[in-house]
Amino acid sequence: MDKLFEEYYQNYSLQDPNQPLSNTGMLNKPSKPPNLSLAYELEFNEYVNSRDFQHNFTSERTKNYVLTGIPYSHKQLFYVKVLKDVSAPDITIKVENAEQILKDINRAFPHTHFLNTKSGLFLLFDVALKSSNSYSQPLIKPLAYLVLSTGRLAYSLGPKFAFKYSVFTHPAESKLYQFQTLELLQQLDLELAEAFDYANFLMPWLVSCLHNCLEFEPWERFFDCFLYFGMDFLVAGACALVLEAGKGERFSVRGEDEEQRMDRFEALPDAQKQKMSIIGVPECYAFEKLKNAGRGVEIGQFLQDCHAVMLHMK
Repeated sequence: MDKLFEEYYQNYSLQDPNQPLSNTGMLNKPSKPPNLSLAYELEFNEYVNSRDFQHNFTSERTKNYVLTGIPYSHKQLFYVKVLKDVSAPDITIKVENAEQILKDINRAFPHTHFLNTKSGLFLLFDVALKSSNSYSQPLIKPLAYLVLSTGRLAYSLGPKFAFKYSVFTHPAESKLYQFQTLELLQQLDLELAEAFDYANFLMPWLVSCLHNCLEFEPWERFFDCFLYFGMDFLVAGACALVLEAGKGERFSVRGEDEEQRMDRFEALPDAQKQKMSIIGVPECYAFEKLKNAGRGVEIGQFLQDCHAVMLHMK
């Protein structure tokens, strides 16, 4: 596995990490990214014209983003929304210490274009990792690490990997991604790595993010999607995991208030309660509310695809 990773890294690493990316993304035209071999250029062209590409990207706008990068104006719209609280009818999800997280990021990246270079992404990774230890939100620490470290991995692997990871089509790519991410998790916190099965949680959840955040070019999609949609995706992924794990009954009862819900939660068997607490969701009532709240199309589609990918990977 290490040898496979090295081969990807050496053959498909991107441009100088200290050089800014273009305003429209890494790909300015439907040709080849920098430093690609003729063999890969042929492979890329074959993929773009393949049935897989047509199936994975049903939106013409999305296909254009894949080929040409997203417009700079769209990137600007995204950057002003970094780590803001997300509000929607009937449900409001807040990130604890969001203001402090935002201050940390703004202090490190005063111009906010922290994804314009690879080195900027690495710096954001370090800031989030160091500061996450002081935040109390249960999933901030593992999720910050997951998203940022996999962002790091995608930048290292480069376009050969990036163009295909909206839906994994090759077993080696899937295993490589899983192996590297699990290795990174264990370096962060052995207790977190052993707390629950990251192989089942991580792959479907992030693959679904990749597949559904259609506003952004492929290799930034999962990272942008987490920052742009914030806790909606975090909670939706956790809810989907609980449902898939056999706790699929909706935990809430119509007309029940928060205190009653928590009383019922406290009455659960310890094993079930522990599993639901680990992933930060003490009840599944948010599942259906998320499907119909605010940006219902994105969240609903995310949940549906999350289940589909989970079932496919069994």
